[in-house]
Amino acid sequence: VLASDIGGMGELITNQHNGLLFERSNLNDLVEKIEYAYNNQDKMQAMSEVAYQNIISNYSLNKYISEYEQVFRN
Repeated sequence: VLASDIGGMGELITNQHNGLLFERSNLNDLVEKIEYAYNNQDKMQAMSEVAYQNIISNYSLNKYISEYEQVFRN
């Protein structure tokens, strides 16, 4: 995952953990992140696995259904 640090992406992505964030309006930073991704494909694969697990754990349909069920039960 490669995204700008603006908006909600900075909240979803932890740089170097589950993706790469580049500074808004900083073309050099974007180029550096693309080069890093290209030269470190094994690390990018590991980050993509972490990102996938994060999405499955926190943002899946089943997660939302479970949360709504708990709201209605309480």
